[in-house]
Amino acid sequence: MGIGLRIREAREKLGLTQKELGRRIGVTPSAVANYENGISHPKEPVLYRLLKVLEVDANYLYQDISAARAPLSPAERAHLDRYRALDRYGRDLVDTVLLKEHARAAGATLTLPFFQDKVSAGLGNFVGNNTTEQLSIRLLPETSGSDYVVQVTGDSMEPEFRDGDLVLVHSQPEVDLGEVGLWILNGDGYIKQRGREGLLSLNPRYAPIPIGKEDSVQCCGKVLRRLKQEWVL
Repeated sequence: MGIGLRIREAREKLGLTQKELGRRIGVTPSAVANYENGISHPKEPVLYRLLKVLEVDANYLYQDISAARAPLSPAERAHLDRYRALDRYGRDLVDTVLLKEHARAAGATLTLPFFQDKVSAGLGNFVGNNTTEQLSIRLLPETSGSDYVVQVTGDSMEPEFRDGDLVLVHSQPEVDLGEVGLWILNGDGYIKQRGREGLLSLNPRYAPIPIGKEDSVQCCGKVLRRLKQEWVL
């Protein structure tokens, strides 16, 4: 049957349209159609959401591929039997590890938008036209969940982030207290830690940036980590 038809089968079983499934996993209806028609395959972060929304596990999606290959060895059969004996939590955990390790071993890649306007880890830089290029990186546990890349300017977030560093950002409208986010404050872009009354620097030489009632502030995402050079292709 193939992965695409298994996705369609599970979607239709739940009574979801391609549009509804796409909304729930964060892709367009045409992307769902491409998955189901075998034109493309969901990347790792989307695949995790797909398994959860469709209420299936990786074994369900890939069962036809497994069946077409050589018979299972006794050790492989024992692993499969143990997997089938797990509850939903256990299967989700095994699926997560298996997908990450498969991507690592296969040398999978992730292509992200790289916003060339630098973002301040200092006193504030204007975020202008948001010109972008595409940056290809290795798909690893450390890079999974990244939505785009920005470059740091300034030293206010040292030692965690230094001037010129590229950082991975997960797009989300809020971050928790103590987490580092990407912010637009009165038209200026910042990488700062969220505090109770403002934006905080990790470098003690910089004072907190207060946020008043008249200020315009927007969280654009959570800063995950520095992008290491060896991850860039």
